[in-house]
Amino acid sequence: MLPKLFSEAFFIMKKKWNRKVAIFFLICGLLAMWGFFLEPSSIRQTQIESKKWKLNPLRIVFFSDLHVGSPFVTLGAVDNLVKRINALSPDLILIGGDLLINGVLGGTFQSIELVAPILTRLKARLGTFAVLGNHDWWNNGPHIQIILEQHGIRVLENQSQKFVQDNGAEWFLIGIGDQMTGHSNLKKAFFNVPKAASKVVFMHDPGSLLESPPEFDVAMAGHLHGGQVYIPGWGAPITPGHAPTSWAQGWVELPLGRLYVSNGIGTSILPVRIGAPPEFVVLDLGYFETN
Repeated sequence: MLPKLFSEAFFIMKKKWNRKVAIFFLICGLLAMWGFFLEPSSIRQTQIESKKWKLNPLRIVFFSDLHVGSPFVTLGAVDNLVKRINALSPDLILIGGDLLINGVLGGTFQSIELVAPILTRLKARLGTFAVLGNHDWWNNGPHIQIILEQHGIRVLENQSQKFVQDNGAEWFLIGIGDQMTGHSNLKKAFFNVPKAASKVVFMHDPGSLLESPPEFDVAMAGHLHGGQVYIPGWGAPITPGHAPTSWAQGWVELPLGRLYVSNGIGTSILPVRIGAPPEFVVLDLGYFETN
């Protein structure tokens, strides 16, 4: 009698165990499909705004970490991205660095000579500007800067650009160099910018803002990829560089201004994204009256 009971109990436990194992592998399979195929392959448009801006309205499109050649970021995908951005009729387009790849699993390296002719088709009333990221520097940053500028994309490495609106109001665009590769220099970037001026700042690595810049209206950065894996209620387990992991994605409220950290578009090292979908950002700046 007892052997029979033990046999039946073992059979029931084995059946339940097999069910749990099957469920576990099913969940792993679904996560792998989502993380390696579905989420990385679809670039979303993220709409944000900042109410601090008190000059004439501006529409700025920002994208970072293109990593052309990483899985799903083909030259054709870049061409499609350019068409989507142009359809928005932006006033200004900002590129936050890391155009190329280094050793991403499943990737195929694409040279800047192939990428720049596509990006040159970006159209904005005030032009297209870029900063260089760590992967750009690892692939001969000075050469990449030359090629981009030959195709009408001005690279702001710790430099500013003044703009004058129709009513005579001035504002400044400030590009900060990449911190990870030692090219960040805030003193140089803000050197010719009046303290009281309206400022839009963009950079590759948000860690640059740990160096205490002057006040700014809004800043844009990439580099962190949203962590590539972002767990709701916890955040990103790992992010590159010195910026806190709490800065991994979205708005960061800083004492000196508001920072938006984009998830970027491509991937690095592993071509996986879970909870950090690829995006380009549409920032609408304008003066909003409050009741």
